[in-house]
Amino acid sequence: VLNMPSGETRELIVKEYGKTIEDILVENNIAPDSVVILKDGKPIPVTEKINDGDSIIAIVAFSGG
Repeated sequence: VLNMPSGETRELIVKEYGKTIEDILVENNIAPDSVVILKDGKPIPVTEKINDGDSIIAIVAFSGG
């Protein structure tokens, strides 16, 4: 699940397990350095692999000036 800055929520379906979160983000045209990844409510690195049954939340970070 991606929580977008606009409040929109997008769900990404993982068809192939064993990929890293970074791989999945790149495949969906999302810059890995623009999100904070939470697993079980705790931050994890984008280099962690996704396994069947994992529940991951990606919060899209943004800043303005």
